[in-house]
Amino acid sequence: AVITGGSTPFSVTVTSASLVVGAYNGAVSIAAVDSKGITITGSPQTVNVALAVLAAPSLTVNPALNGLTINVTSGTTSQAISINNTGGEPLNWTVALGSGVPSFVSLSASAGSNLLGGASAADNVIVNASGVSGGTSYTTSLTVSAIDPITGNIVAGSPITIPITINIAP
Repeated sequence: AVITGGSTPFSVTVTSASLVVGAYNGAVSIAAVDSKGITITGSPQTVNVALAVLAAPSLTVNPALNGLTINVTSGTTSQAISINNTGGEPLNWTVALGSGVPSFVSLSASAGSNLLGGASAADNVIVNASGVSGGTSYTTSLTVSAIDPITGNIVAGSPITIPITINIAP
């Protein structure tokens, strides 16, 4: 019961697990009667409700699995990779270089958070070949992983491992 001039909160819960991606609209109608069962003035009230069910996050990376070749003539060179969320909800990503990576190879970033659906983030593989003997090649890899920050689950497409070949010019 609500006293005259008072109010009471209420909540509406939606179980969206079985809903397909899309927009949903509906209404909640609230009716009240007095202690004698007579509808009170202003009753019922209708509240419109909108719900957007977004696609789960999904990871893609460019260049794709065919790998990344970095040719260095001298000094420092960087090669960009694109981390893409092709889903609807955000994702958190990390990038790690493979084991045995040469000490002169690094990343411009190792993680990012809340990459929105449909958005991309750039990262760079940086090769500082100063003092490295020319005419040599090195192989390593990088792995991009992503989780859904809402559920904590690994997202579709994750992890992605990309082979890297580094050629140091003579």
